[in-house]
Amino acid sequence: MRIITTVTTWRLSGVNTFNINLVREIRKRGLDAEILVTDPHAPVPAPLPKPKDVPVHALSPGGKTAKQDRKDALIGYIRSQAPCIVLANDITLSTADRERLGASVRVIGIIHNDTGADIRFAQAIAPCADAIVAVSGHIVACIAKKDPNLASRITPIPHGIPLPEALPHKSWDGRLHVVYAGRLAQEQKRVLDVVAAVAAAHGMGADIQLTVAGAGTQRGIMEALARSALPPERTEFVGALSPEAVSDLFARAHVNLLTCDYEGFGLSLLEGMAQGCVPVVSHIDAGYRTFVRAEETGLLVSPGDVRGFGAALNRLDKDRSMLKAISGRCIDAAQSYGTAGMCDAYIALFKRLGAPF
Repeated sequence: MRIITTVTTWRLSGVNTFNINLVREIRKRGLDAEILVTDPHAPVPAPLPKPKDVPVHALSPGGKTAKQDRKDALIGYIRSQAPCIVLANDITLSTADRERLGASVRVIGIIHNDTGADIRFAQAIAPCADAIVAVSGHIVACIAKKDPNLASRITPIPHGIPLPEALPHKSWDGRLHVVYAGRLAQEQKRVLDVVAAVAAAHGMGADIQLTVAGAGTQRGIMEALARSALPPERTEFVGALSPEAVSDLFARAHVNLLTCDYEGFGLSLLEGMAQGCVPVVSHIDAGYRTFVRAEETGLLVSPGDVRGFGAALNRLDKDRSMLKAISGRCIDAAQSYGTAGMCDAYIALFKRLGAPF
């Protein structure tokens, strides 16, 4: 039985990284799985490098055709792969669509965030879904406030990451190396605060440098801000990287900086923690609060408090023994979130839906 996980576009996002991680692990078990891009012609400001070992199939026709044509192509493709399980990260199906798919197709809706749009997606997919997954207990709790009946149907399965085979070898001397990895967007991510926070720490006397890995509409503005606020040798913009290259970057760095307004899970934080990269993150209700604990496995700062973020970075620069101790606890905390455990949970769900494995 094939497993098909859907994404709208092939862009830089935690959702797409999750799909890569899950499909790769499923295929390691000898099962058939692929990623299906449902709107491959849509404009993508931050494309994601495609993995060589994970099948990524682009649906045709794509974004240049009418919406109903794309839906017809989607249903036709899924029917051609039946019997199969569809992990719907983004697609909504009407009752008529579900009937067209047939009884040999199972549909699992996956909820990645706690925004109004994500809750509406959960409500829209619920009548057609055989099961619903949320990537954190926090999301289930948020949905319960809006729709208690829907929340009772949701199974929480946290994201998993590829755990490093060996401990990272970091140098604790020299400049404090700070990384931001993700979409370069101001909405949600507040990426301009990333540069401003590093500049604030530099102004406080921190010996600090910033690497920005990602792509998006704010890159030019971030670069201009960095030129005006920091010496040129203190920042580098390396563009969108593969998940493996991001992991290598985290292995060399000290701090993972995330200044967001909201976040569903915080997959990049977990990836960094597995490589001993200390989170300095927004103090918000988010999925990452289960593994980022204040003063233990990271430092929490109110979103929008640029000087507070700068002070947290300066503190880690000045107290390298604290930085090293938190780094070690981060590595320990990440061990509970491997892709193997995530895959086990999904396969158990597939079996409950009648999959023959």
